[in-house]
Amino acid sequence: MLDGNKCEAEVFERYPDLVPKVKHLNHDDKFQIEDGLNMRAVYTPGHCTDHMSFIVDSDTDKQRLLFSGDVVLGSPSTTVEDLSQYLDTLDNLLALKADTIFVPHSEPGRIDE
Repeated sequence: MLDGNKCEAEVFERYPDLVPKVKHLNHDDKFQIEDGLNMRAVYTPGHCTDHMSFIVDSDTDKQRLLFSGDVVLGSPSTTVEDLSQYLDTLDNLLALKADTIFVPHSEPGRIDE
């Protein structure tokens, strides 16, 4: 989700060739990765205003994977722009009932760990 925030502006200023290559995503946009493997964009604000996470569902083994991005970090701290939004986002991620969560800067694990 592109919203013109400070981080986005810094990236595009540093790498202007990216601007025409970046596609705007909306909450709940869906993509088929391959037969039986589907990905869905999930708007997850709080860490930053335009943050997206991704759910991958497998039709064959019924696994649900969450790629959280920096909204859930593998280290003990994160930067938060809006605490209320951030806490709502964490509740929403729990409600997705992912089998495994992939977080940056850490090993994958269960969302209830």
